[in-house]
Amino acid sequence: LNPCNLQKSPGGSSGGEAALIGGGGSLLGIGTDIAGSIRIPASFCGICGFKPTAMRISARGISSCIKGQKSVLSSFGPLARDVESLSLCMQALLCQDMFSLDPTVPPIPFNQEMYGSSKPLRIGYYENDGYLQPSPSMARAFRETKDLLERAGHTLVPFQPLRLYHVF
Repeated sequence: LNPCNLQKSPGGSSGGEAALIGGGGSLLGIGTDIAGSIRIPASFCGICGFKPTAMRISARGISSCIKGQKSVLSSFGPLARDVESLSLCMQALLCQDMFSLDPTVPPIPFNQEMYGSSKPLRIGYYENDGYLQPSPSMARAFRETKDLLERAGHTLVPFQPLRLYHVF
């Protein structure tokens, strides 16, 4: 059940973890995400979730739901009550021990300088992938987020993603 509204679902495959954290039963959890399974339940349950780039966190010893599937990789990431807890978790995970224990993880430690920087960012974005149109509410949320980022001093640069038939 969703701790914010018992009549609603916590959402997604990491919904149980999100509900546990949102309900005060845990401070931190790890979920899996391909298409929103960390981020959507976090949003539904009033907490924070982070999906790192695939293979950034070790998957050693964890079985895949679809063996050999390499085109869309799952990612492991933290869920917590606040962004600072997500940051602390990522700092703990992106350490030399992880890189030594699993050589498939890129040896790139957590960048505290970048995380703590207030320097304006240059952010690439697209409004449409060329296949599916966003729903009106998603398009509105995107425009509002874009406006907030620009008002905060960030530069947003539009781009068109490659069409998949050109990639493969």
